[in-house]
Amino acid sequence: MIDEKKIEEAAFMHTHKNQTWNEKRDYANAFKHGVEWFKINLWHDVSERPPRYDTYLVRTKQGCLDFCHFATEKWHSKDIGTVEKWLDLADIKPKGGEQCM
Repeated sequence: MIDEKKIEEAAFMHTHKNQTWNEKRDYANAFKHGVEWFKINLWHDVSERPPRYDTYLVRTKQGCLDFCHFATEKWHSKDIGTVEKWLDLADIKPKGGEQCM
């Protein structure tokens, strides 16, 4: 999990040396809000159908995370009907074949 300290370090790493302290702080705050927005918006409501038949990370109504296959217009899982949100793993993969650190 990415903690607040790591997000803050990354935010300040992208500021410019000729910016004032207030400009750096504002940039860092915007960066942190962008990260939080991204983390929240990765998840799709179950009413939104996935774009293809594939395996997705799902969150159940009980708050559990699991991998679940979506095919033939429904979720295939031991807990059918309990899927609340889904996340497309393609959304969190590095773009352009970049290697993970």
